[in-house]
Amino acid sequence: MSNIGPQVKALFDQCLGYPEQQQMAFVAASDYPEAVKQKVLALLKHQNTDINISELILDAVKNKLVIEDLKAGDQFNEYELVKRIGQGGQGDVWLAKRVDGQFEQQVAIKILKPIYQQKEEQRFLAERALLAQLSHPNIAQLITGGMYSDDRHYMVLEWIDGTDVIAYTKQNKLSLKQRLRLFIQICEAVAYAHQNGIIHRDIKPSNVLVDNNAVAKLLDFGVAKSKNVNLTETQHDQMLTMAYASPEQLKGDKVSTISDVYSLGLLLYELLTNQPAHQINNSSPAQLIESVTTQMPMAPSERLANDEKKSLSTKIDKELDYLVLMALRKEPERRYQTVNDLKQDVINYLDHKPLMAGGDSWWYRSKKFLLRNPLATAMAILLLAAVLFLQISLVNFNRQLAVQRDQAVTAQTQAEHQAELANKTRDFLLNILEAASPLGTKGQDIKLQDVLAIGEKQIVHSLNNKPETKTELLKTFGSIQHNLGDYSAAYSYYESAYDLAKTHDFFEKAMMAQVKMALNAAWMSDYELARKNLNEGDKLLAKVNTFEQIAWYQIEKVTVVTEIGQREEGLALAKEVLAEVKQAGVTDPELMGRIHHELGICYIQYDNEQSHLHLSQALQLARQVFGDFHPKTYQRMLSTASALQRLERFEEADQLFINAQQIAERLFPEGHPSLGQFIAERAVHFHDRGAFMKALAMYQKALDMAAKKGKMSENYAIRLNNLGYLYEDLGRYEEAVNMYRESIEIRQHLLGEDSFSVASARSNLARVLAKLDYLKEAETLSHQFMPVYSAHERDNFYNEVTLWVIKIKQSMDDNCQQVVKDMQPFLQRLANQSNKSWRRLGAEFWLAQSFYQCHRYDLAKTLSQSVLSLNDTIYLFDSYGHKLIKDKTEVMLKHTN
Repeated sequence: MSNIGPQVKALFDQCLGYPEQQQMAFVAASDYPEAVKQKVLALLKHQNTDINISELILDAVKNKLVIEDLKAGDQFNEYELVKRIGQGGQGDVWLAKRVDGQFEQQVAIKILKPIYQQKEEQRFLAERALLAQLSHPNIAQLITGGMYSDDRHYMVLEWIDGTDVIAYTKQNKLSLKQRLRLFIQICEAVAYAHQNGIIHRDIKPSNVLVDNNAVAKLLDFGVAKSKNVNLTETQHDQMLTMAYASPEQLKGDKVSTISDVYSLGLLLYELLTNQPAHQINNSSPAQLIESVTTQMPMAPSERLANDEKKSLSTKIDKELDYLVLMALRKEPERRYQTVNDLKQDVINYLDHKPLMAGGDSWWYRSKKFLLRNPLATAMAILLLAAVLFLQISLVNFNRQLAVQRDQAVTAQTQAEHQAELANKTRDFLLNILEAASPLGTKGQDIKLQDVLAIGEKQIVHSLNNKPETKTELLKTFGSIQHNLGDYSAAYSYYESAYDLAKTHDFFEKAMMAQVKMALNAAWMSDYELARKNLNEGDKLLAKVNTFEQIAWYQIEKVTVVTEIGQREEGLALAKEVLAEVKQAGVTDPELMGRIHHELGICYIQYDNEQSHLHLSQALQLARQVFGDFHPKTYQRMLSTASALQRLERFEEADQLFINAQQIAERLFPEGHPSLGQFIAERAVHFHDRGAFMKALAMYQKALDMAAKKGKMSENYAIRLNNLGYLYEDLGRYEEAVNMYRESIEIRQHLLGEDSFSVASARSNLARVLAKLDYLKEAETLSHQFMPVYSAHERDNFYNEVTLWVIKIKQSMDDNCQQVVKDMQPFLQRLANQSNKSWRRLGAEFWLAQSFYQCHRYDLAKTLSQSVLSLNDTIYLFDSYGHKLIKDKTEVMLKHTN
């Protein structure tokens, strides 16, 4: 590049600060050489015309300034240009590759055009600064930036090897549910940008790519439009962008985050119909602006019905129509007010919940009419009101009197009945205590079991004339035995309560006894019996009229179906119960707490954030109803602490575990099942933080306590699995294999071959078999359980680690060259995982060891350095796990240098 170029650019930039009529005089009066002045005057001539500089003219100007075009092979620091993949108003976009030998990587580099105005430079730098603020899995990430040798700014961005979102849905023939879930990802990206004070303003299909892993990526600058991009911008391209603008953008009104809501509505419309909301094929810009600003598009369901090509078979109902059209309302104040509101309504639709959106209501249309004709309608309304008011008031007054009278009579009857039941129960308990007193036992000590035996005798041989009291007492004794951990005895008491209740047509009590029987059967690992009890309970639902009692039955049923491994059914039922209770206006904190707790448990396999949200609400309500020192509060503290741990909020989880321990020590005797649960959960916490030796002792104790209740239970299988995982982390692979195999056998017996629980345990077994070099068996197992993960909509990412390690070990002869090349996208995904995840730590450590074994010391070194950083973040510094990882990794690093 000659010295004249920078001078031309400097003088050209200075001219732009003056009005057009003064620019030539400014150039003439400057101290620059004549050759520079002539070139600047030529540029100003093109700058001040109403047409864009064509590529031909721009090339001629560049040639005169001796500015060379970029070409494949040019280097930007550690990156080398491969091919130009896009061109826009600000400059070019190139596909590039990393060539410094550190690791293989493809990126997209956006480069400011060689001749630019100051405002274009400012806009480019502002865009680069914006991207530097954003870090989200659904937004293309800025990697670095700088200035090229010809003083042009550039930015290096994540290369998205994908397809625009509409083309992706067509090519993969996505279902309606899959399209909506993809749209939710896009909403999350835009909402994240809004949270950081950024309005996108240009959301359209070409700015959303979907990669091979079905991950949507929002592109802020049109990066990676490369696959099918036309490098010449036409009027049709400009109109296409206009077709995705909001009405306020086209009218020049204030643009806000609600404008992005409108653009998302357009994108959703096209996702659902495969057709843009605004037809642009034969439109002029004026017609398009008129359409966008004044005309509502046809409802998606109608557009599909009129589609002669029948390009999409999906049926869209009215609710989804309302949702889309609410996002596309012309008035910003009538749209969804945030992207999160729009996203939540999509989620509500998928969950079959009521939507915020709805068609224009009768009231809205009436209000508009009144505002247009206030005087003409006021007298008519007043007259109608006067005629109706007296008649309506009289009818309502009489109806209220009747209702209040009936309610008073019912309330008095119920109160008398409950008082009688309470008195009979009190008298019965007093008799038991009297029989168990020193006088009744002749001064000898008496144990709780002896007291219960006395009570059982009195129940069996008395109260035959008080069947309702007897039923309640049988249920009470069943609850006591359940809390003592004797599920067989509890089942017997509830069974007796059911028989008595059914005989006397106490349908509510009979129904609740059945669900209690089902729960105790599940705790005895007799899942078939549990299902049978639920079927009997369901038959009684039609005979029960009390809404709250039905809600209690349904939410306790959720506990049972979750306990027997039917988490999807449990989640759906729990959501349904919560919606119905809210709609009915029920506010009972005990019932609401139980519903939130079951939702939190059901969400564990699907959404950790939602799980924590519901469990923390359940804990708050338990404290309100029962206080801190109560078994239910203690149980919910454990559940919430575990949820915090899954969210990698370890300090908060640790504090809640400590609080739970203080309560448990005061509530339960040594050996109680609830203490076993605490020990097991606490062991997981220590394991996740690297305190392996503490975890080992606690895992073993929890396993021994579970064994006392019987080894053929899911509880015992889970504790076996956890202990096996710790043996694996300690390098005791053979012991881990034995634990995993036994856990799988129990789960198969209880839950069936295709359950996710079995697949999860097989995943662990395959991983440790691969570490022992039993590669064929590990690979076969992986192909068995990975489809089960997919069927349950669970991520197979860390299962892929096992398959990659198998491939590495199978390709040692050629130093894993082809495998390393193939797994570059996976390594990039791994680098994007949470830096607080012990799963990522374990995966990177294993891969580093595998690369080291096949002599790929470069990759082993890179991963080992990452492992040391993750180790410091995840494991406690003074823990055995931290030292183990650190020592092994440093030895590996020493031999890679």
